[in-house]
Amino acid sequence: MIKEIEIDKLILRDSDIDPTTFNTLKKSILKIGLIIPIMVEYKKRKFVVFDGFYRVKVMKELGYSIVKADVYVDSEFGLIKSEKDLIVLEKKMVKIRKTFEEIKS
Repeated sequence: MIKEIEIDKLILRDSDIDPTTFNTLKKSILKIGLIIPIMVEYKKRKFVVFDGFYRVKVMKELGYSIVKADVYVDSEFGLIKSEKDLIVLEKKMVKIRKTFEEIKS
């Protein structure tokens, strides 16, 4: 389910940032906006980002306060119960990466 979520309510994992990737994504978001929603898991009343770390960081730097997110309830991601669930998730992540690669080139 796609929702608009306040950026300050997102929980991000700590990660190193590659300046080239960050700046490329920043230029893209400035030019055309966010194309693919980030992916978050809603668990224990918190939104945990599991795909879209760079997008959130860029949008926050650009002054956005809300981001579109594909929200998974804990049983949909944290507790994947079938191979079908995993395949659906992998297809979404491939689509995101493919779109980003097209934007970079």
